[in-house]
Amino acid sequence: MLNKILNIKENSYSFNLDKEVLKNKIEAIFKQQNLNIVGEFTTENEFSIHDKWTLISWVMPNLKRKSAYLKGTILSSKKGISIKTNTHSNTILAVFSFFSIFLGLIISILSNQNKQLLIVGMMLILLGVLYYLIGLYFRNRLLKNFEKHLSL
Repeated sequence: MLNKILNIKENSYSFNLDKEVLKNKIEAIFKQQNLNIVGEFTTENEFSIHDKWTLISWVMPNLKRKSAYLKGTILSSKKGISIKTNTHSNTILAVFSFFSIFLGLIISILSNQNKQLLIVGMMLILLGVLYYLIGLYFRNRLLKNFEKHLSL
């Protein structure tokens, strides 16, 4: 349930490639400058990818600014090589979405026949839904770019 609220999607992909060949293929994606994604290997078997689009333009310490993030782990098993990914949009979108819908519901309930407050509450709910849909778009855009460039 929390994964749905925070817009997190987990995927698994299987490959018939050698582990080093797969890592080289992923590194080749990272080296291409003309793509909409940027990434790097964080450890020997883990990598991180983010979208080039910036959601937040100002710089604040410990605040993620990109629109979507993907973390991947390369796993070896007897059946072959697989990649497990965890993709999510910027957490701020999910938090603002939840907060806006919650505040809009409270204002709408407490409006008590006041049409102006009811309109404000409904607009906040609509804004929250819009934030959530934008987060879905960013997450799916990054995931589709990753799948396209890895030829999945």
